[in-house]
Amino acid sequence: VFGIFCGLNHWFANFIGVCLHKKWSKAHFMMMFFGVNVTFFPQHFLGLSGMPRRYMDYADVYAHWHWVSSYGSVVSFGSLMYFKFLVWESVVSQRGVVFSGSLCGEMDWAGTRDLFPGSKHVYAQLPFVWTNPKNTCITYIYKKSHNI
Repeated sequence: VFGIFCGLNHWFANFIGVCLHKKWSKAHFMMMFFGVNVTFFPQHFLGLSGMPRRYMDYADVYAHWHWVSSYGSVVSFGSLMYFKFLVWESVVSQRGVVFSGSLCGEMDWAGTRDLFPGSKHVYAQLPFVWTNPKNTCITYIYKKSHNI
């Protein structure tokens, strides 16, 4: 789950052209990290206490740890909704990308429109790059060598 959110956070600027809010993204990570750990960590104590898995009904002695685990799943679900809000907010605010540590300057990404790799992957000459003023990640404008 963390790998999926990490990939979305890293590649979001290349795919959409706007970036997520940096502090709010870190808050989402902390919220998700807390929620997942609170969800699954009590299960270790339940297993050590002798509760088997996949039971529909359990003894009342285990109710406290199940309550803690359920609270963690609610926090995880809340962080998922928070990530949806982050995506919505970034699209609405149109926050341009100042710097991207990804490989968006590679020839595959620079030579095509809509940020998708080219179909032939063979460039006999340098391509013309379409630039979007709100997307500063694709600001590599390749000029012809004789018109510099």
